[in-house]
Amino acid sequence: NRYTTEYTVFSGKILSGRFRFERSGFYDGSISTFSATPLWRPSANLSTAPGFAWNRITRNNGTFDTRELNWVLNYAFNQRWMTRSTMVLNSQDHNVLLNFRLRYLYKPGSDLYIVYTESRAYAEAAARTGFGLVNRAVIAKLTYSLDF
Repeated sequence: NRYTTEYTVFSGKILSGRFRFERSGFYDGSISTFSATPLWRPSANLSTAPGFAWNRITRNNGTFDTRELNWVLNYAFNQRWMTRSTMVLNSQDHNVLLNFRLRYLYKPGSDLYIVYTESRAYAEAAARTGFGLVNRAVIAKLTYSLDF
């Protein structure tokens, strides 16, 4: 069984967001989740959305909590050039994920994406790696629409 309660503020406002509580089964136990994601849109080109999720997982062999903090920042230079940056801090695997995406729309339905992503360890995981780099990549993707 899954029970969900959610409240969403209309996203057309300068300040909006979503609050959610959910409880459901999880393997041999249950999971309770609370999340909050406010959205601030100070202009037509800029929006930012910090978010927080808390999970309590109960199983036959014990109970533990996880937390995830994330932050999204979107900026559109114009109708063709857009960016999106994301940061995620995860308490379960002690990772910080950073992601930056640049999108160029060179014709309708055709895009060029350039993505930089990096993952780093912290806390107990950092003791093993020295806040070391877990993963880093630069990725490019080109899509082209064949109009017939």
